[in-house]
Amino acid sequence: MAGSISELPGCDLNYRSVSDLAATIRAGSSAVPSNVNLIVGIPRSGTLAASLLALHMNHSTCDLESYLRGEEPVHGNTRSPLRSDLHNPELTGRTLVLDDSVASGNTLRLARTRIEEAFPGRECIYGGVFVCESARDATDIAFELLEMPRVFEWNLFHRPDIDQCCVDIDGVLCRDPTNAENDDGVNYQMFMRTVAPLFKPSYPIGHLVTSRLERYRQLTEEWLHNNGINFHHLHMLDLPTAEIRRQQRAHAPFKAKVYSQVRQAQLFVESDPIQAQQIADMSGKAVLCYSDQLMYRPHTVIPRALRAVETRMGRVKRAALRRLRRGRDG
Repeated sequence: MAGSISELPGCDLNYRSVSDLAATIRAGSSAVPSNVNLIVGIPRSGTLAASLLALHMNHSTCDLESYLRGEEPVHGNTRSPLRSDLHNPELTGRTLVLDDSVASGNTLRLARTRIEEAFPGRECIYGGVFVCESARDATDIAFELLEMPRVFEWNLFHRPDIDQCCVDIDGVLCRDPTNAENDDGVNYQMFMRTVAPLFKPSYPIGHLVTSRLERYRQLTEEWLHNNGINFHHLHMLDLPTAEIRRQQRAHAPFKAKVYSQVRQAQLFVESDPIQAQQIADMSGKAVLCYSDQLMYRPHTVIPRALRAVETRMGRVKRAALRRLRRGRDG
C-alpha cells in the first residue's frame, strides 16, 4: 500500500498528532487570503481541519456535501463568524476548500470538479494541511509539505497496515489499572474483565505486545474478543508474578525483544514515555508514545521524556497537597 507504515525497511515515519494539526493550521493561517470567509471541509478528517481553521480565523464553516446542497453554515451563539451567504456571492467572498492531507491530489481535484459543476463561476481556492510535494499542483495553499510514509493520530488504528505494528494494551486500547486494581489478584482480574475499551481498531492489529503476565492470557483474549478487537499475535510476559516483573524491570526489555524479532514492524505504540524511549533504544526502531503523542527515536536525548516525568510527579504532589488540605479542613 502506498505510504504504508512499513513501506521501507527502517523507514523514518512522519507522524502528526491532532495537536500538530492545530499548530500547523495556526502557523499557516496567514497564507489564507483576506477575502476568504467560508471554510469547506472534505469529510471526514478534512472537516476537523476546516473547523480548526474556521475557529482560529472566526470564519463560517461547513462540510463539502452541505456546501454542494447550498445549505447555509450554522454556528453557535457565543460569537458570530464573519458574514457569508451561499446565495449571495458579494457576501460569500472566496471559499477555501480544505482537506487535512493530500497525497495524490485526486480527492481535491474531484471536489473542484463537483463544485464547478454545481456553482459555475464561483471563486474557490483549494488547500491541504499536510501535502506531498508530488500533489502540490492540486492545491493553492499547502500548510506543510510532508512526504510519505506518514500516519496521523486520527487514522493510526483505522489503516490496514496496523497489522504491521506492535501495540501495547494497557494505556492504549484501554486505560491503565489503578494501584488498587493492580494487585496481581482478584482486583486485577476484575479490571481485565470489565475495563472499557478506549476505541475499536478498524483492522486487525498485527502484534499485541503487553507486559501482562502469560497466566492472564485467557482473560486478555476474552476481553479482546468481547470488545471486537481483532489481532494476529498476542505476546505476553512469561514470569510468575507481577512482583518479580517489577524487580526485574522486565517491561521495556520484553517489549523491545519482541519488536526486534518482528522484522516487518516499523512502529511500536507504547503508553509510557519512559518505556517508549527504552524500547526505541533497545530495538533500534521508532516508538510512538500514545499518551503524549510523541515519536521516540533510538538513542536520542529527549527533554520531553523528562518533562513527562516532571508532569507526572507534579500531579502526584498536587494530589498529596489536596489530601493534606482535606485533612486539615476535616
